[in-house]
Amino acid sequence: MNTQVKKNFSKEIKAWISYDLGNSAFATTVLAAFFPIFYNQYWSSNIESVLSAQYLSWTLVISNLTLLFTAPLIGAITDISRSTKKLFVSMVMISIIGTGFLYTLQAGSWLYALIFFGIANYFFSASNVIYDKILVQISSPELFSKISGYGYAWGYFGGGFLFLINACMSLYPELFGLSSQADAIRWSFITVSVWWFIFLIPLAITYKEPSAKLLKIRLSRIPSELNEYFYIYLSYRCFYIL
Repeated sequence: MNTQVKKNFSKEIKAWISYDLGNSAFATTVLAAFFPIFYNQYWSSNIESVLSAQYLSWTLVISNLTLLFTAPLIGAITDISRSTKKLFVSMVMISIIGTGFLYTLQAGSWLYALIFFGIANYFFSASNVIYDKILVQISSPELFSKISGYGYAWGYFGGGFLFLINACMSLYPELFGLSSQADAIRWSFITVSVWWFIFLIPLAITYKEPSAKLLKIRLSRIPSELNEYFYIYLSYRCFYIL
């Protein structure tokens, strides 16, 4: 039955799922692994560790606060102007380029590292707002959980696979023709950009903006669906309390 469901997925849905293989590489290799360590030991090696940590924290705070206040605007703008695809691709490309620019930075370039990282992190998160919106436009509510599950699964695989390669690069740089661990980690940012861009292409090609009539129908369903989920949530909470 699951095989039959997967066969019935449209090209847009399959492209949506495969995109998660690409952007998850940013979450694993850049956010979770290499950037925090490499920033402290390489780019900010010329300043005090306390200051280094404070600057990184403030970069994340600014990036996340900006997302907090702009995320609702992003959704509204794309609804009104029907620019979902253009804005999505533009945001992803900015994040990809910002990540790639990290390769160019030498030791001590902590300020530029934070600028490029902050930009990449913001547009990575902001593009995910539109990415989730695209799922609503290309699928139906009863398939949201299933499609999201496939996306998460392939995302973990894609992000983990590239991270494994990047980890091997950093541990054994000579096997990859690199002179040092620092060079290996810098090249890892390039691999994330290339990997991410490759898996962006199918979604950028197959996704089409829904017509105004179809968009209006889908948006009209949201209040009733939210009402349904609200009562499910209340039932769950009451059961949990009892």
